Amino acid sequence: MKRVVITGMGVVSPAGNDLGNFWTNIVNGRSNAAPITRFNAENFKTHLRNN
Repeated sequence: MKRVVITGMGVVSPAGNDLGNFWTNIVNGRSNAAPITRFNAENFKTHLRNN
């Protein structure tokens, strides 16, 4: 079996754009996902956006 080394972690999501904010928001049950309201998203697969 080969060894694996994790040298860093990062995240970009509606819950946070860095690991610290992401983890804090996930642990506290928060998300910035919200409905798209600036245009008609009816023909898109998702109807959510990042605040």
